[in-house]
Amino acid sequence: HTSKLRSMTFRPISQILFWTLVANLLILTWVGSQPV
Repeated sequence: HTSKLRSMTFRPISQILFWTLVANLLILTWVGSQPV
């Protein structure tokens, strides 16, 4: 499992995709919690 995780960290594209997904989730939950 650790070798898979290590190969992920060395892959910039997958890192960018991962953090983009995380950021989208955070923004969506924040916008959803706003009383509009």
